[in-house]
Amino acid sequence: MPKSSNFSRTSKLLGLASKVAAKELGLKITQAVKSVAEHETTKTLIRTQQAQLITKNLSQLKGAAMKAGQLLSIDSSQILPPEASEILSKLQSMAEPEDFKNMQPIIVSELGETFNELSYFDEEAFAAASIGQVHKATYNGNQLAIKIQYPNISESIDSDLQALKKLTQIILLPTNKKIDLNDTFIELAEVLKLEADYIHEAEVLSYVHDQMINDDFFYAPKVYKKFSTSKILAMEFCEGLKLNDWIKTETTYANKLKLSEKMLDLFMLEFLTWKIVQTDPNFGNFLVQTEPLKVVLLDFGSSLRFSDEFIYEYLETIRITASGAKEDVYNQAIKFKLLDPRESNEAKEAFYNMMQVSMEPFLSNAQPFDFTSVDYEKRAKESVLNFSRKLRYSPPPRKIIFLHRKLGGLFNLLRKLEVKIDLRPYWQTLMAKGEKI
Repeated sequence: MPKSSNFSRTSKLLGLASKVAAKELGLKITQAVKSVAEHETTKTLIRTQQAQLITKNLSQLKGAAMKAGQLLSIDSSQILPPEASEILSKLQSMAEPEDFKNMQPIIVSELGETFNELSYFDEEAFAAASIGQVHKATYNGNQLAIKIQYPNISESIDSDLQALKKLTQIILLPTNKKIDLNDTFIELAEVLKLEADYIHEAEVLSYVHDQMINDDFFYAPKVYKKFSTSKILAMEFCEGLKLNDWIKTETTYANKLKLSEKMLDLFMLEFLTWKIVQTDPNFGNFLVQTEPLKVVLLDFGSSLRFSDEFIYEYLETIRITASGAKEDVYNQAIKFKLLDPRESNEAKEAFYNMMQVSMEPFLSNAQPFDFTSVDYEKRAKESVLNFSRKLRYSPPPRKIIFLHRKLGGLFNLLRKLEVKIDLRPYWQTLMAKGEKI
């Protein structure tokens, strides 16, 4: 089970940091005594071993430690070789359910006698993640899915992140970067505390349920407040195929295209109208029903609210990138805290090129945009890596980290669905919204 005390969790994380650092020291020694080719081979091996250490330890701890590791795995290609990134990516699906005896004290303390009103409760979890696990239950003839938080998870977030910050600094050390990650970890703490607050998730889920009640494509489960607390979330149990399984079995292009366009529409609705975005792109957060084709939306723990000011500046950055001179792009990026003003001219140039590549899917001559384009995917990755190598001071900007996590997941979904979509209507909507805010 997850380590139950902050001290033991912190000790394990600091021990992990020491092991990662020791391997880094070994790498520095080999650099002095081996040829360039031999050193590069050793470097790949060391980075892979470091990733194996991180993955094994964080998966055992679960909670904030594992969740933060999952986030690291999404963007680790910028600082780790492909072999190491591949190992870290396994954190996305490594959570194993806890024995019910470890979860029962949470139920007793949170629900008390109310728990006995359930006519059925399956002690074996049918789903597990980094923060909690889900059990089936029955109440008044209705099937429920009850998510229970692992013991001591919310209480360990701050101490977990302090230890993980030290670990991240060790990983960044050989890159010679002077990046201040304080804001990044503040944002990470805020999001993880939201995910560990099931009252917050219940409020967002209830809101989306009400908004989607008459929608012909999307559905969000009903919340059962009677059995919901800050550490337990009871909702309607919904049937459906996991999105990844549906993608593997669906053969009709029209259905793939419809789902793709609807998912794009949903993001636009979340960001521009609701101003609440569910930022976790995990495919496990979506169930697909086939007759008729519908998508059930799950897991709203990482839902973030965005202010009008943020949305305006974000859209302004896109508009200036698409039509402005380089200096205008640099100035807006610095204003929006995408770039540290101390960055070199080479870093600014790399940033500009990265942003130009990011605009390509919306260009008129690229329509309908082919999301399977290997050439575009390669150039997009290269532009990000080139910018990452050049920058020395700019940390991942707050809010945008998780918004882009969502967008990256959406792009990955459309690529897996192998669709071509005319993105001009979405661009026009974005630009029109920017003028109105």
